[in-house]
Amino acid sequence: MKIKKYSQVMRYALLSLFLVTLGLLSNSCQDNENATDHKETIKIGVLLPFTLDGGQDVMNKRLKGIILAKEEINNNGYLLDQEIELVIADNQGNYEENILKAKELVEKGCVAIIGAAWSSRTIDLAQLVTIPNNIVLISPSSSSPLITELEDNNLVFRTIPSDVFQGKAAAIYALTNLNTQTASVLYIDNAYGSELAHTFRNDYIAMGGTINSFNAYEELDNYDLYDFTEPVKSVLQNEPELIYIVSYIQEAAKIATQMSILLKPGYTPQLLGSETLSAGDFLPPNTPVDFVNGMIILKPGTDKNNPLLKEFQANYKALFNEEITDPTSANAYDALYLIAYAILNAQSSDPTIFKNHIFSIANNGITIGVNEYPIAKALIEADIDIDYNGVTGLLDMDENGDLTKATYLILTIVNNNFEEIGMIEF
Repeated sequence: MKIKKYSQVMRYALLSLFLVTLGLLSNSCQDNENATDHKETIKIGVLLPFTLDGGQDVMNKRLKGIILAKEEINNNGYLLDQEIELVIADNQGNYEENILKAKELVEKGCVAIIGAAWSSRTIDLAQLVTIPNNIVLISPSSSSPLITELEDNNLVFRTIPSDVFQGKAAAIYALTNLNTQTASVLYIDNAYGSELAHTFRNDYIAMGGTINSFNAYEELDNYDLYDFTEPVKSVLQNEPELIYIVSYIQEAAKIATQMSILLKPGYTPQLLGSETLSAGDFLPPNTPVDFVNGMIILKPGTDKNNPLLKEFQANYKALFNEEITDPTSANAYDALYLIAYAILNAQSSDPTIFKNHIFSIANNGITIGVNEYPIAKALIEADIDIDYNGVTGLLDMDENGDLTKATYLILTIVNNNFEEIGMIEF
C-alpha cells in the first residue's frame, strides 16, 4: 500500500485516521509520556571534515541536517525508549585522521556512522574500520561507483546517487543542451574524480562527442603550493568547445584562475563542473568573474517545489534560525532517519541485525515523509511496512545499497550567484 496521490494535508489526515482506528496514536503518545528514564543512549557517529579549508560552512550545515532529524526523533517518542546521541568527529579530510577518528567512534559504542564527506575517505573508512567491526555506514555525499563494488556484507549505504547517473547526465547535457561536439576533462585522481570523469568520457564518446584531452591531477591534502599550469595547458590544447572540471572547491578555484590566465585571445570554452563546485566558496572573488560567468554545474537535488523539501527547509530554519543552503544537508538528514527506522523496524540497535532492515524501510510500504516519526513509529510497532520518502526523494535502494533513481539540478553562475535553470531525472 502506498499513499502518494493525495496532498500532504489530506495524506496526513488519512494516515492519522487510519492509526487512530487501530488505537495506535494514543498508545504511541502514552509510551512517550512513560519513557522518562533513559539510562542509555543509542550512539550514532558523525565523521566529516569540519575544519577543511573552504568546507567548514558546508560541513556544519550537513551536521545541522543530522541534528534536526535527531531532535525530531528524540522529541517524538525516542528510539527503542532511548535517546539518540550524536558522537561527532572531525577527520580534517585527512587519511590518517579519518581512520583514527573512525576507530574512536567504534570504541565509543557507535552502532552506525554517517560519513565520510567524499568517496575515497568513505572507501577507506569502510574497508579499514566499519566493515571489519560490523558497523553500519551511510554516506550523504560519496558518489563514486567504486562504493558499489565493495564487499561490504550489507553494511554500506548512501543517500546520494552513484556517479554512474551524474556522468551520463553531464554528457547528455553537454551534447544536447550546450550543443558541444568536443570536450576536454580535468579531474582529481581519486575514487570520486576518476570514476566520474571516466563515466562522462565514455558516455560523451558513445553519444557522438569527441574528447580532445583527458587529464588528472594528484590528490593532496593541501594545494596552497601546487602549480596547476601544466594540467591546465593540457586541457586547453586544441581548444575544446567544453571543459569538464571534476574537482573540489579549493583546487577548482585555482584551476579556474589559471585557465583564465592561459586562455588565448578570442577563445572562450563552455565550462561544466561537478556538484562539488556548487558552494559559495567557488564563486567570485575566489574565481575570476568573467571566466566563471555562465558556467554550468550539475548537482543531485530535489525539485524546489517539492513540498517535503519546503517542510524540511522550514523546520531547519525554525531550529537554527538560518536558511538551508547546502543540498547534502537533506541527504544527511535522510541518513539518520534511515538508521533510526531500521533500528525501530528490527527492534534492535545491533548493526548486524538492523542493517538488513534499511532495505525494507527504504523500498516498500506506506509512504512516510518529512517529520512524520510518530506515524512511522506507530505503523512499525503495529507490524505495518513503511516506505521512507526522504527530503531528497524516494530512497529506493538496490542490493548494493545504491539509490535506483536520481534527480540532478542544473545550475549556472550569474552575477556571482548560482541560478537554477533546469532539472534532469533518471
